[in-house]
Amino acid sequence: MIVTSRPVNLLILFICFIPFLFLGIFDLDEGAFAATSLQMVKDDQYLIPYIGEELRLEKPILSYWIQALFLTIFGFSEYSLRAPSLIAALIWGYSFATFVKENNTRVTRSDILINFFTLPGIFLISFAATADAFLNLFITLALINLYKFEEQKKNKYLNLAAAWIALGIFSAITLLSVLGYIFKSKHFYLISKSLAPSGFTFNIIALVTGSIWGKPTWGTWWAWDARITSMLILLLFYGLYLLAWRIYENKDQVFRITLIISILGAINVPIIKYSVDWWNTLHQPASINILSKSSIHSSM
Repeated sequence: MIVTSRPVNLLILFICFIPFLFLGIFDLDEGAFAATSLQMVKDDQYLIPYIGEELRLEKPILSYWIQALFLTIFGFSEYSLRAPSLIAALIWGYSFATFVKENNTRVTRSDILINFFTLPGIFLISFAATADAFLNLFITLALINLYKFEEQKKNKYLNLAAAWIALGIFSAITLLSVLGYIFKSKHFYLISKSLAPSGFTFNIIALVTGSIWGKPTWGTWWAWDARITSMLILLLFYGLYLLAWRIYENKDQVFRITLIISILGAINVPIIKYSVDWWNTLHQPASINILSKSSIHSSM
């Protein structure tokens, strides 16, 4: 009788998966996704996803870029179209297995991965849905970190994460708006418009979690601190940006107004970042600095 170990069983499972990398496209959405990535490579145009003459913004552009990268490296084949899905799924499965292992020492990582990848839905996503594979990976990582936040009760880190995302999105909105003005392309404006609601939401999360953290730290829910006030101003710019899209019907007019709002709001971004260094505020100075040693303890 031959007894195989769990890692060997896992290796056999992945070897059995290999033929599926070379299957033909069998899903309508997968075909449209693949066609968009192919068109990116053929047209040598990677900023805006198209399928034919139709703009395709249903999926995150990062997914198209990854698939286009594999097409460029490995050529036009089913393997190039499907490999990114498998890689994302492997990271997704490993992250999930590691998290479960940390919270349940009675199971092995190999057992978790074997059960994970033999589920029909995950099996199909691993090969036929690049965007879904990456989306599920990011959702899983976000949920794991939210769970750890809840377990460790460190509101500060949730607050910082939300604040950085809000700042990053507004910076992207400004950049896209400027590019739209320079190249006279409405697509840059439309992409920046699609980002704004997410940035607005994360800005609110940053302010709310900051207040929750500030109550036990400072003894008050709100203080007109430089960092908090500048984040509130950023929220107002987000609100003005979204409001402009609702009020003005003339496209050229709304493009100009949102461009001005985004540029003015972008001036506030470095103020938010350096407010703790420029003024004497309730917030502590920056904990992470590229040019000096981090003040965060290594255990954190």
